[in-house]
Amino acid sequence: MLVISDLLLSIYHEARNSETNAFVRNSFASMQKTLRFDSAAIISLGFSQAGDMQIKGAFGYKLSLEEKLKVRMEMGITERHVQGRGIVGSDPHLAKCFRNKNRAHIVDSRTVPDASVVEYARRTCALHVLTMVTDDSGGSGFSALSLWRGGEHDRYELSDQKVADLLLPHFFMALSINKQMANTNVSQDNTYLPPIICNLNGLINFVEDAVFHFLQDQYPNWAPLYLPRVIIDGMNADASMIYVSKAFTAKGRVLNETLLVYISKKSESGSLTRNEYKIAQLLAQDATYKEIALQLGTSPATVRNQAHSIYKKLRISKKSSIRAALLLLEH
Repeated sequence: MLVISDLLLSIYHEARNSETNAFVRNSFASMQKTLRFDSAAIISLGFSQAGDMQIKGAFGYKLSLEEKLKVRMEMGITERHVQGRGIVGSDPHLAKCFRNKNRAHIVDSRTVPDASVVEYARRTCALHVLTMVTDDSGGSGFSALSLWRGGEHDRYELSDQKVADLLLPHFFMALSINKQMANTNVSQDNTYLPPIICNLNGLINFVEDAVFHFLQDQYPNWAPLYLPRVIIDGMNADASMIYVSKAFTAKGRVLNETLLVYISKKSESGSLTRNEYKIAQLLAQDATYKEIALQLGTSPATVRNQAHSIYKKLRISKKSSIRAALLLLEH
């Protein structure tokens, strides 16, 4: 029990002192010493209005999640939510986890009736599974944490399940604390939604429901797990990592191996006045505050104050982003 207590203390300490992906990676490494596994993942899940399961974000440990999910699709393994019946599909283990959330469940995949699930488990080194599903705080989604062992005779035992029941709820709590801390200090403007947490290639690891559904509304044909390509390309093309669309502004922030993407919705109240629009046009032409003041018959200080108002309304932080923002306003 002392070992478990020390592990929990280290996980909470890590949650308060690391960016999210480092926290998850280091926590998995710490848990592996107490609850042995070959690979692991935490996956953010939801269901469409039609009941189809959607994978919104995922973080893999000691495996290629992209390859694993690709094999799952190839094998035709699907789950759906059916009113009055709950989760139905290829994997009865996952359905059991949804029926009994916040508890650890173990399964030997070789005993699953569906042959495609057995073949999937063999191909992805996941013959033995320990999973816990929990409701996401403040949303309608779910998080599933799975630990996998690949050996034929490497079953999880009841003792492993008991350890997981003690350990994993604290991991979910610490992750929630860590993600809340990520949602601070990006800007003095509090209009930004909670950050999308990605790897540097734009693969989504964690995303809140509100942000996920907002992006779905903007890009109806978008299919996670990656950010929409237009957002990644737009941020990469701007020195300030800002992408401006007609409906929102996306601001990127890199922390070690993690990319945080903050979305700010635009509103009618953010439209520019006639004078602000004229100043924005001159700023886009690289005019200085002094040059603009001479042209408009005002002071550089007044132009500077109006420029700050323009930046705030356009949800940008630097002069270099004005040209792209104006192009969108004009179309």
